[in-house]
Amino acid sequence: MSVASIVLYCAGLIIAGLIAAVLALVWARRQAQKQCRLDYSVREPKGIESLDFVEIGGIKQAIHIRGRDRNNPVLLFIHGGPGMAQIGWYDAMQRPWEDYFTVVQWDQRQVGKSYSKPDSKKTAISTEQMLTDSEEVVAYLRKHLNKDRIFIMGWSYGTYLGMHLVKRKPEWIHAYIALGQFTSPMDNFREEHALLLQHAVDTNNKELEKDLRAMMPRIDPNNKLASFLVHSGKIGDELSKIGKAGRRFIGAWEFIGMTNYSLYLSPHYSLIELFRVRKGGGWPSFMAFADSFMASNLPMEVGNQFAAPIFFFTGRHDWHVPYSLTDQWFQKIQAPYKEQVWFEESAHMIPHEEPGKMLVALVEKVLPLAQQKIN
Repeated sequence: MSVASIVLYCAGLIIAGLIAAVLALVWARRQAQKQCRLDYSVREPKGIESLDFVEIGGIKQAIHIRGRDRNNPVLLFIHGGPGMAQIGWYDAMQRPWEDYFTVVQWDQRQVGKSYSKPDSKKTAISTEQMLTDSEEVVAYLRKHLNKDRIFIMGWSYGTYLGMHLVKRKPEWIHAYIALGQFTSPMDNFREEHALLLQHAVDTNNKELEKDLRAMMPRIDPNNKLASFLVHSGKIGDELSKIGKAGRRFIGAWEFIGMTNYSLYLSPHYSLIELFRVRKGGGWPSFMAFADSFMASNLPMEVGNQFAAPIFFFTGRHDWHVPYSLTDQWFQKIQAPYKEQVWFEESAHMIPHEEPGKMLVALVEKVLPLAQQKIN
């Protein structure tokens, strides 16, 4: 056998092996998807489960609705990021909530299942467009589910949209629940840097202290976005090491792996959709309106007076969206009812860190407001 024949034979074996491996992975993914459908499907006669593309802001956006009794109050969960879609990620996490609420996940424009080929007119992202989209989603849910009012829960950046909804449309809302309430990016990023720097000083970590001082000013007012991006990875890694970032004591790459695992195995995504998701969402979504995002200041935009009940669910260890700033604003807020619920073992991801306590808080503190009862 000639050398060329041997090379072709070996190449054929390698290609055949790769094809077999890919087919095996596709088969394994399909089996995992079937299991997910069995685990998380809604079977109750009064239940509701739908995943629809609804025209919001002139484009089709994905809205996932699930609950065990369609008569239950509606809870819209507005995801953070910007660009951190939750359809396909939160199926397991929200399952217990579905005993008490009809839970809605919405992938915001150009994120997750709502990603579409960019078009400068239809798919443009801006702060005002995101706020308009949010209002349209709530209006759709009120009509589609025949509810005058719903609960709104925002997480991280989602709290920016949520608080604006409370200000603009209080008559649509039973109550608003904030997870890691956003205030101002400039203030948030300065405060997380200051907290980490003080930690370095207190623990005599000279190397970290030197690195953090070299980042100052954090954030540079003359170069906001660039000064945020160049140091965000370092600060995130250091916060993760001490349990003050996203989920306590889990690194950034571990967190990404956790979310990707749920996404890749989700029965809600085809392989083509997953390819599109990798192209859009996340950082591309954020970069599209980063300048306006960095300039936002929520307390200045909406003030302190609100006409709907407000809950702040706050992680005692959250330095990413610093609880110190959240608490300062909460003290100034005036609303028909307000309560700050502290989660003593959580940082920025309360549903993942203290899921049991969060469920109890939702059921005992929040749910009664659907009947206009306040404990």
